[in-house]
Parts: sequence; structure tokens; C-alpha cells
Amino acid sequence: MSAQERALAPRGTSTGTAAGRAPVPVRYRAGVVGEASRVVHQAVRAEPVFQARCGRALPVELVEVEARGAPCARCVALASLNLPAADRPVVELG
Repeated sequence: MSAQERALAPRGTSTGTAAGRAPVPVRYRAGVVGEASRVVHQAVRAEPVFQARCGRALPVELVEVEARGAPCARCVALASLNLPAADRPVVELG
């Protein structure tokens, strides 16, 4: 199953990962926000949003599953600390 198929599968559906909650790369669609804000977040599907590792809630209808692009610095920092997605408070980065 592709990352896009996993991301769009209903919650609780078996997708070959633990409880179907594998993080997928998502970013806002073109035209929704300015280009500087279209960073790629690592997020899990939590109806009706994708919940990013950094704590940002991204509405499903406004995002696309896309790995290309600049990564979200907070998502990368939290991933490097090996914290579970959206289970911890947002860490302030300076």
C-alpha cells in the first residue's frame, strides 16, 4: 500500500502498520498558503485532520500527500528526538 493510500485510509483500517498510524509526508496544497508555508510535515491521519509531529493540525481537504519540498523544522527536530507524533507538547526551537 502506498503512502498516499495509507494516509487516506479510514482510521482503524489495517494498512500493514501499527493501527494504521504510520506518519506520512503532507503539505498544504498550492494556493492555500504562501509558498514559504508549504513545508512538508510528518503527520498521521486523525479525522478530520492530519496531526503533524510538530503539533499542527492540517485539515485533510487542504493538504496533499507529498514528500518533495522543504521539511518542517519542528517535525524534523522532534523526529530526531524519537518522540511519538503529537503525543508530546510542542517544543520551542529558539
